[in-house]
Amino acid sequence: MVSLGELLVFARVPVLGEGKTRLAAQIGIVATHELYRAMGAHIVRSIAESPRNFSITVVYTPSGEASREAIAAWLPWAVRYEAQREGTLGERMQHALGAAILRSNRAVVVGTDCVFVTAPLIQRALHDLDDVPCVLGPAEDGGYFYLGVNRGDLPIFNEIPWSTEVVFSETMARLREANLRAVIAPKERDVDTLEDLVAIAEDPRVRAQPELFRAVCDALAAAPK
Repeated sequence: MVSLGELLVFARVPVLGEGKTRLAAQIGIVATHELYRAMGAHIVRSIAESPRNFSITVVYTPSGEASREAIAAWLPWAVRYEAQREGTLGERMQHALGAAILRSNRAVVVGTDCVFVTAPLIQRALHDLDDVPCVLGPAEDGGYFYLGVNRGDLPIFNEIPWSTEVVFSETMARLREANLRAVIAPKERDVDTLEDLVAIAEDPRVRAQPELFRAVCDALAAAPK
C-alpha cells in the first residue's frame, strides 16, 4: 500500500515538574506528570495499532541522545525519532513539516494534549491534502490540535502569537490573505486545565478507553476537594 504521508508527534521528554503548569497548579506536579505520560502513550499507541497507511515520527525536545532514548522508551511505537530544532514553535513546526514533506510529500503535526487524535482522523486529513494545501483541527482554547500541509512555504508559521486564544483565527487570516484554502475538522479539546480534564472525563470516547479513562480519573482524584 502506498503511504499517504507522515504523522509528526511533537513531544517533550517527561520531567517531573516541567510542562502543563496551569494544570500542575490545580492537581499537583506528580498527577500532572503521570497524566502527561499516559496521554502521550495513548495517542501514539492507539494510532500505531490502528489500520493506517502513514508513518509516525516523534519530534522531541530537548535534543540529545539521552532525550532520544527517553522518548523512545516512553513512545516506542514510532518508526522515526527526530530532535526539534531551536526557535519558536512556528519555526520548529515549519522545519519538521518541511523535512517530512521531502520524505513523504505531505504531513500532519499533532501534540500530546488532545486525546481525540485518531488514525482515521489523520488518514482523512492526509487525504484532504490532495485538494488543499492546509488542513486544521481547531481546539476549544483557540489554538489547533493538528495542522497538516503539503508544502512548507505557507505563511502560517511566523509572527503568530503562540499559546494564545487567537492562534487558530490568526492562522486562518493568514491563509485568507494568501488566497489559500484549508479543510477544517470539527473542534476538539486540549487538556491544559482542570476544567478540560473534567470535560474529557465525561466524554464517552474517553470512557470507552479503560487505560486512558483510569489515568484521567487518577488525575482528577488529585484535585483539591
